[in-house]
Amino acid sequence: MLRRFLLCAALFLAGCGPQFMAEALYPGGQVFAFRASGDGRAMSYACAPEGPGGKTARDRAAAAHQYFDASLDRFAVKLADKMLADFEAGISEADFAAKVDRETWAFAETSGAEMERRFACTFMGDRQA
Repeated sequence: MLRRFLLCAALFLAGCGPQFMAEALYPGGQVFAFRASGDGRAMSYACAPEGPGGKTARDRAAAAHQYFDASLDRFAVKLADKMLADFEAGISEADFAAKVDRETWAFAETSGAEMERRFACTFMGDRQA
């Protein structure tokens, strides 16, 4: 999972488009976009042509989006609660930033691995609608 994430990040930084990145991640793969429930951002997913359950790539992308969108909302609420508690406890800015960074990377790795396992899809990013 981490390899796919790092490859996706490197291709993005190199200016590659979504379909090119999907092909690099999943030969023959496709990219699909869905609206986020909270702010309407377009969230993109690259999916392998074949995947668990014999569903189409589009169906798996839709299921991956439902999973990730809900997971992201739960993560944001939990992180906000932790941030408030840390702020009230007087945690230093450096410790606070390091903790947020750790929590965010852990969420990204866990949710990414779960999307790969369950749907053969990878989150590609979002953009404002």
